[in-house]
Amino acid sequence: MFKNTSPRLIFSMAAITMLIISPFFAILMPIILIETFFKYDDTKLYIYPFTTSAKVIVFAFILFAGACLLLFWKRKKVTFLLSTLIVIGGIFTLYSTTQMYTAIDANQIVVKNVWSEKSIKWADINGVTFEYIVDDLGDYVFQMADGQDFILKENKSHVTSYIYNIANAKSIPFVEKAKE
Repeated sequence: MFKNTSPRLIFSMAAITMLIISPFFAILMPIILIETFFKYDDTKLYIYPFTTSAKVIVFAFILFAGACLLLFWKRKKVTFLLSTLIVIGGIFTLYSTTQMYTAIDANQIVVKNVWSEKSIKWADINGVTFEYIVDDLGDYVFQMADGQDFILKENKSHVTSYIYNIANAKSIPFVEKAKE
């Protein structure tokens, strides 16, 4: 079947397929990641950045399509090498979506990105303010003991009760106020 098919056709169809399936992966992959990696630990609340993750996943599939289009253009050792490097970059980009989350437990708040990880102990927090717009999600402002503020964007509605319960258990003042 493939003996009469040109490699240009195969690589162009692969590139088009990558671009077509990327939105489906961008929607389904974050859900699969949450259900497989983050559900096993009931002592922590995980906040996963859906929009950032979806953008990164679509970018990875654009990289895969670019690698296919490069092979569509020319098939020489240099283009094979460059396409391999682009695919490796795409795989790393997909891997990076598993490294972006915020974990909140009774001891600390951990904000993890691809390149950095920030950990805040509840003992270092003087107060928590939940600033929100009515009928919308809000921001948590953690006032630190050293005077700095740490802002965490809310993306789940049940996060407020979880943070409130921990702050209440640690005797940390929790204030809710509407943004103006």
